[in-house]
Amino acid sequence: MCRKDLPAGDLAGFAALAKARSGQIRFASGGVGTGQHLAGELLSLRLGARMVHIPYRGTGPAMTDLIAGNVDVYFGDTSVWQATQQGQARLLAVSTASRWRQSPDIPAIREAVPGFDIANWYGVAAPPGTPNAIRGRLRDEIAAALAQEEVAETLRRIGFEPAPLPPAEFAAFVRAELTTWAAVVQAAGIRAD
Repeated sequence: MCRKDLPAGDLAGFAALAKARSGQIRFASGGVGTGQHLAGELLSLRLGARMVHIPYRGTGPAMTDLIAGNVDVYFGDTSVWQATQQGQARLLAVSTASRWRQSPDIPAIREAVPGFDIANWYGVAAPPGTPNAIRGRLRDEIAAALAQEEVAETLRRIGFEPAPLPPAEFAAFVRAELTTWAAVVQAAGIRAD
């Protein structure tokens, strides 16, 4: 999302603006190394236009400064919808691989920036040495809960798509995520405070 008066009407306009003002577009995050920070750095890298990271101590202050116009862009989750619905900020695109059901008129970033796909995800892990029977029961119970239509619809309403993975696929997914984000951290020179 962007501040309401940013001179970019859509994602293509933002990409052009970011390139024209390389090093001047400020993006907010809830802190160094957060998903929002990494998303901004990845977009900056993919656009070939440097954006300036402005870290905050939490998402609330970052969102407040976006609404105030002190920063240009903020990568948030579905909690930002209220600000866009009230005209306090504008939603240019979503970072997921496809458009959200809740806002099908808003494009996915990858429609303009190929390969850009970032989604919040959650996984469940057990301590090493947990017996297979317990891990299997936990996996089955979680899958059964996510298969319930009421649970699935509640998750979809807040911007999540239930997608349980078998353990081997989840492990491969996590390894791929680590590879992607390690490359972004290295390319952007991100360091822990």
